[in-house]
Amino acid sequence: MYNEPLFHDGQTNQIIVPALRPGNSHSNKWYVAILKQVITKIRSAYPSPHIIICADSGFSCPAFYELADQYTLGFVMGLATNEVLKRKVKRT
Repeated sequence: MYNEPLFHDGQTNQIIVPALRPGNSHSNKWYVAILKQVITKIRSAYPSPHIIICADSGFSCPAFYELADQYTLGFVMGLATNEVLKRKVKRT
């Protein structure tokens, strides 16, 4: 079984990179390496734009956050809810 995520431009919705990975491997093992290659290519052609990554919880790992710091990326992360998180934000 394979999972097929797509990396796409958020403004044009144009696919930048289709990625196919084995379904039994964790997503962030693959995505961070692919994302680093995409960012490197974008920055070599267009060094000044601010890049914002919109991702789901599959990207949420130390390697992603290190990459975001290293390349000064903005990001919006959709995290899955859980009972601990619900308790901590209940007052807000």
